[in-house]
Amino acid sequence: MKTSSAATMPADKRKLWETGSNLDPLVERYTVGDDPVHDLRLLPYEVYGSLAHAAGLVRIGVLTKAEFAAVRAELAALLDDGDFRITREQEDVHTAVEQRLTAKLGETGSKVHAGRSRNDQVQACLRLYLKDALLKLHEASLVAAKAWSDFGRTHSETLVPGYTHLQRAMPTTIGHWAAAHAEALVEDARLLKAAYVEADASPLGSAAGYGANLPLERAYVAKVAGFGRVQRNTLRVQTSRPRLEAVVLSALAVLARDLGVLAEDLCLYATAEFGFIKLPDSFTTGSSIMPQKRNPDVVELTRARAALFPGWLAQSLALGARSSGYHRD
Repeated sequence: MKTSSAATMPADKRKLWETGSNLDPLVERYTVGDDPVHDLRLLPYEVYGSLAHAAGLVRIGVLTKAEFAAVRAELAALLDDGDFRITREQEDVHTAVEQRLTAKLGETGSKVHAGRSRNDQVQACLRLYLKDALLKLHEASLVAAKAWSDFGRTHSETLVPGYTHLQRAMPTTIGHWAAAHAEALVEDARLLKAAYVEADASPLGSAAGYGANLPLERAYVAKVAGFGRVQRNTLRVQTSRPRLEAVVLSALAVLARDLGVLAEDLCLYATAEFGFIKLPDSFTTGSSIMPQKRNPDVVELTRARAALFPGWLAQSLALGARSSGYHRD
């Protein structure tokens, strides 16, 4: 069986978790997967987390102010480096950034890892990433709600039939229908805000789940990193996964469900049989055999993609049935 040269690889070239054992290349390929590509999206958050942790190390005397300034300058330069890539040998953004700091700053760069584990680094990156994504989705939901509210106000007296069981029931208006979708988006924004609150807890200082042997000032580091609070129990930090992801996916699944209902309405109401609305030509596609047709592909694909979220939520919940502590899966 072939083995890698991990055992003889210089320390500044190893993954953060490597000690001295040989790693079979097939194992590396299986466990690393596409992480180097996906982790590149986490680079800004690894930089923010590393800066916050380094600021905390200054407070307890592990780093001097001059060393922190050098670390901060190098991390800032890293964000501006459009050629920065994560290699398969590095595996993840955490190793890549630490090796960059060590290569540029020597011992000062390696000191940044004092008191932290790859485990709390992963958690910090993901939570900061989720917070940014949830803020953007929250804003987009409210913008969409305002658009549907305005549309409904414009058509507040446009009469259409209301339906139950897809049978005509009572008269209503396009405005009433549009306002229902506007209110759904406001409700979804509220769920996204709740998911944000769950993500807004700092894991920094929890290390691999049992803390560190340094007097880390976790509250200070959390504030510097932009977290609203500290997740106090260090073991709970690790067993929060994938609960946190499930909470976020729950909010997204409900949002997707409401967008799926909207998409279904648009599909129906734009047909000749209903004829309540007309989708703009720029929003539809044509037919390869019937040039008179305009097809609502955008809303159909939205409806289809909305159906994927419950499956992702179920996967996340299924992965969570593990004993306390860190597990790779």
